[in-house]
Amino acid sequence: MYYSETDTITQRKRRRSRIFWTILIGSLLFLSLLYFASKKPQVAKKMEAHKPVAPIEAVEVDIKEAEIPADQVQNLIGHLQSAYDREFGASVRYETWAEKAKKDGWNGVAALFQSLAKSEKVQADRNAEALKVLGAAPMANVSVPEVGTVEEMLKKASESETDIIGVFYPLIIEQVKKIPQATALVTMLQGALASDVEHEKIFASIMKDPKAWNDEDRVISVCSVCGHIEQGEPPHHCPVCGSPKEKFSRTPIAGTAKK
Repeated sequence: MYYSETDTITQRKRRRSRIFWTILIGSLLFLSLLYFASKKPQVAKKMEAHKPVAPIEAVEVDIKEAEIPADQVQNLIGHLQSAYDREFGASVRYETWAEKAKKDGWNGVAALFQSLAKSEKVQADRNAEALKVLGAAPMANVSVPEVGTVEEMLKKASESETDIIGVFYPLIIEQVKKIPQATALVTMLQGALASDVEHEKIFASIMKDPKAWNDEDRVISVCSVCGHIEQGEPPHHCPVCGSPKEKFSRTPIAGTAKK
C-alpha cells in the first residue's frame, strides 16, 4: 500500500502526541500517589481522635418527629448537632487526657478524666438518639486533642466546663424552649447542663490543690443514663434523672499519699 510523505509525517506527529500524553498522565498519577502517601500519616492521626469511649448503655429520648413542626425540625437538628459535637469532642479529649495523666503518675486525676469521658459520652449518645429520631445523622468534627501538664489540662477543662454551663447550654435551652412540642428535649438538655455544673464544681475543688486531691482515696460514680457524676458512692437515686443506684458505674481510686 502506498503512503505519501504527508501521511508519514502525520502518523509520526500522532505517535509523538500519544507518547507525550502517556508520559504526562503517568507522571501526574505518580505525583498523586506521592501526595496521598505523604498525607496518609496525618489522616491516621486524625482518625485516632475518633477512638470511641467504651459504650455505656443505650438511651432512649422520648420525642417523635411528627410532634415537631416541620419548620422547626431543622433548627432543632442544628442545636442538637452542636451539642453532640461538643459532648463527643469532650469525651475524646478526656479520654486522651486520662492516658496522659496516668502516664505522668497522676492516677487519681486520670481516673477522673476517664469518668468524665464516660459522662460526656452518655450525653453525646442522648443527643445522637434525638438526632436519629428527627431523621438526622449525628456528626462531630473532632481533632486530635492537645495535651500538656496535668495542671494545664485541668485548667483547660475547668474553662471549658465554665463556658458550657454559662453560655453554651443556656443559649440552646432558651431557643428550644420556644418550641412547645420540644419539652422532652428541653428536659434532656437541662439534664446535660446539670451534669456539666457538677463537672465544673469538681474542677473548682481540684484546682485549689491538684496534688492533694490526687493523693486522697476516693470513689467516683457515673450515672449511665444521664451522665451525672458523684464524688462518692452512688446515691440511691440519681439527682438528675432519678435512675436507681444500679445504673451507676463505680470507680474506686487509690490515692498516692500512702505510697
